[in-house]
Amino acid sequence: MNNIEYEWKCVLEEGQTSFGYLDIIETIAEYNGEMIKIQASIHFFPNLDQFNGIPMCSVTIFYESTEEQITRTFTKWIMADIGSYIKSKENNKFKGFNKKVNLIMSQNFCVEKIPTLEYLSSGDFSI
Repeated sequence: MNNIEYEWKCVLEEGQTSFGYLDIIETIAEYNGEMIKIQASIHFFPNLDQFNGIPMCSVTIFYESTEEQITRTFTKWIMADIGSYIKSKENNKFKGFNKKVNLIMSQNFCVEKIPTLEYLSSGDFSI
């Protein structure tokens, strides 16, 4: 059990099975006496064939903080929470696939200010 207290809020859910889903969740976590705003962009890819039909997610996390404020333990707690969020959504996002997500690709960024994101569109593009 971690020693930080926070609650995640979903601020965006968009997409469809054919090209994937995007959820954006955010929270403010108190950690080591600091209030750290966190925003996670979670991309669910139900039809991505490159991984042999294994359900996959990509997560981009923004921490409104400096790198010195973020410890490896803290990021593990945050990733565990995001993993739990993904598990709670996998039956809905991966309908009919009857498989569980076991791979999450992630990127973590420390930023001065969490960006205000306005959803434009989703899709796929072949190159």
